[in-house]
Amino acid sequence: MRKWQKEIGESLGWKIRLLTGSIGANESRFEMEFQVETLDALDKAWAKLATFEAHKRLGREVEPFVVSGTNRWEVLRVVDL
Repeated sequence: MRKWQKEIGESLGWKIRLLTGSIGANESRFEMEFQVETLDALDKAWAKLATFEAHKRLGREVEPFVVSGTNRWEVLRVVDL
């Protein structure tokens, strides 16, 4: 994940926070969290991400460690109190 952040995340301008299961969640669960300003910015980043050969290569490298079909994106909104 650090390698992905260095090679891919930084070029997208994303500062990634890596989370893993601890209490009430599977210890094998890993999540990458980042923040974007708008859905349009996210859409543009995803389009750019699709062109990165390094992203495809790193995906192949981690493939043995990921259960096929279990990855998913969730878009959440920050609510300030």
